[in-house]
Amino acid sequence: MSHLDVANPIDVDDAKKHCRIDHGDDDEFIEGLIEAAFYHLYGENGALNREVPAAGESIPVPLRQAMLLLIGTLYEHRETVITGAIVSALPAYHTLIQPYRKLYVE
Repeated sequence: MSHLDVANPIDVDDAKKHCRIDHGDDDEFIEGLIEAAFYHLYGENGALNREVPAAGESIPVPLRQAMLLLIGTLYEHRETVITGAIVSALPAYHTLIQPYRKLYVE
């Protein structure tokens, strides 16, 4: 399975392509979403229950895809409340991260 460098698992152009954005007006906002998606997965309270990988380590491609799904969702829905819409979980996101989750604390 392919892995990507943790220092740059997703760049702004990759996120914009995933979100189908063809302008640069939101580049700074997208950079923040990339960072938020990374720390949503990793870190002390991250979804994976894993430490942030050290510099030079890599992350699996399925986790990169999960980050892109999360970035797209956060870009599309910038508010904490969505009025008049059916809201559901992201089953593909959970499917992608499940094999990498630690379900216990060592």
